[in-house]
Amino acid sequence: MTYNLGKYFGDEFTEEERIYYRRHYVESLKELVKICEEMKAEGVEFEWVDHPSIKKFQLPSIIPFVNWKIQAGSLPTSEELWLAQEDLWICREVLKAVRPINQAAATFTMRPGPNGTFVYSNLRWRIELDPKGLKLRPPVLKGKITNLSRQRVVLADAAFLFKSTADARPVEVRLGKINNLEAHGQVDPMTKVGDTVDFEQEEPGLKQVDADKGPIIQEKLTPATVAIKRIDAIQIPYSSHRTFKELEINYQVSPEPPKKPAEQPAEGGEPAAGGDPGGR
Repeated sequence: MTYNLGKYFGDEFTEEERIYYRRHYVESLKELVKICEEMKAEGVEFEWVDHPSIKKFQLPSIIPFVNWKIQAGSLPTSEELWLAQEDLWICREVLKAVRPINQAAATFTMRPGPNGTFVYSNLRWRIELDPKGLKLRPPVLKGKITNLSRQRVVLADAAFLFKSTADARPVEVRLGKINNLEAHGQVDPMTKVGDTVDFEQEEPGLKQVDADKGPIIQEKLTPATVAIKRIDAIQIPYSSHRTFKELEINYQVSPEPPKKPAEQPAEGGEPAAGGDPGGR
């Protein structure tokens, strides 16, 4: 029987473990860099910076980086290691949460349409596809595309990924190229909200599409079409005992106002107004 013994957050590390973590810390950043590179290919922008201690690759500025000060006879404490690792965990989970949001915005859902057509829709487009052209060789994509977004969109710049099956290689398709738009009287390639454009075009790269099920369509993510376009920082919106930075505030204390002098008895021994010597 084998037991895998881990650690709870805040547990102490041995000296060997602290040496190992510091030595392999840069390697642990590669997973986050890979995620950012994949998101960059999908249209998300980051600020990439150089670090003197990292010579093999650039690092997005959102990834927290600890430049361990290596001094003779000194090692990072267990708390410093836990906090550095916690930052990497939070950054990774935030990035993993952003990608599905962008993918969901680009994914089309399909339902049966009128006259046997397939109707695909996502947040930006509605595509009505005639299955008759899918039976031809090469396949012909024929139908209508409608702008569902809240802004004017250049249809010729929108790219779509068509797949005959879930495992097939996607084929990039641009529905309604500028020349097609001109042929249909749409000289302006900028589609307004609710505009519908007809398209009919051969796609030799799209093979073996099941005309009864229809292709799988997804919008290609670009800086212009991606939902979350840029990530500049990942920050905790509140201060904890580990993130709070004590501020040095210089202030001046105003002097106390002068006290009123005590009331003196009137001349002749008469008590001052407001009472007699007996306090009655």
